[in-house]
Parts: sequence; C-alpha cells; structure tokens
Amino acid sequence: MTAAIQALRSYLQSYYDTVFQRSYFISVLAMMTILITANYAIPSLQAENFWHSLLLDYLRYGIPFALAYLLQQIHSNSNMRLIREPWFWTLLVLAPALFALRVNIEFNQSDFTTMAGSRHFKLISCLISYAVKILVLVVPVMLLWWVKDRRQMKLYGFQSQDNWRLYALLL
Repeated sequence: MTAAIQALRSYLQSYYDTVFQRSYFISVLAMMTILITANYAIPSLQAENFWHSLLLDYLRYGIPFALAYLLQQIHSNSNMRLIREPWFWTLLVLAPALFALRVNIEFNQSDFTTMAGSRHFKLISCLISYAVKILVLVVPVMLLWWVKDRRQMKLYGFQSQDNWRLYALLL
C-alpha cells in the first residue's frame, strides 16, 4: 500500500512541477467563484415564454463553457490550434444549446397533470419527459459522430480501453 501511495505522490509531484500554473489556477478559481455567486446571489430571472427561457439557459451554460476554453487558451503555451478548428466552434455553440433545450423541454406535462387521476399521469409524464430529454442529447451526439468520426473511432463512449481496472474503479 505504501508503494502505491508513494507512486501516486511522485506522479502528482511531477505533474505539479511540469503542468501546474498558479495564474491559471487562480483565474479558473475566480471564474468559478463569480459564476457560482452569480448563480445563487442574483435572483433567477423569470422567462415570459419558451424562447426567452431557452436564451437564458443558453447563456447559463454557454458562458462558463466558453470562458473555460478561453482561459485555457490564454494560459496555454501551445499555439491557438484549437480555435482554428471549425468543429471546435460547432461544439462551442451546439453543446450549450443542447443542454438549454434539454432543460426547457416539457413534453406535454401540462396536459397530463390536468387529467383526472393526475397522480398516475404525472408519473407517465415524467417518464416520457425523461426519455425525450435523453434523446435530445443522444441523437445530436450520434449525428456528430456519424458526420465527423465514424471512420476513425467507434461511437463515443462505447469503446473500452485495454485497462479494465479504470472501469472497475468508476463502479
């Protein structure tokens, strides 16, 4: 056990010596502090309609997503290769939109809850809504894989690594 801890300690020390940047850490910490404070301190805005709510949620997911990549590019010693990729911009715009859409979809919940015996219909509504929300995320990911990466790799998340201990550790 001590050998494993010693190996982990030496790995973390080498990582810290080669990769860790204090300015990057402080800027990410400041970004997280500001975003968490804004999320809880600022009263939530009430949207008048679906599109307004979708825009607010897009900004809620898009700003941290874009700021994280921006901070990485500012503090990275590498060139700006990632920013020149069109797929990067596609994902930067598409990912927050998908999560905002997923949050705002209510698949006929108002219809089910007004019916007689609404307790059972509420359960059915939740199950249908959950399935639709999963499809909103899975279908675009599969389409992206089909267009971009199907010749290079298996479907995202379905390719196992050779080391199964990592999967056992996650379980």
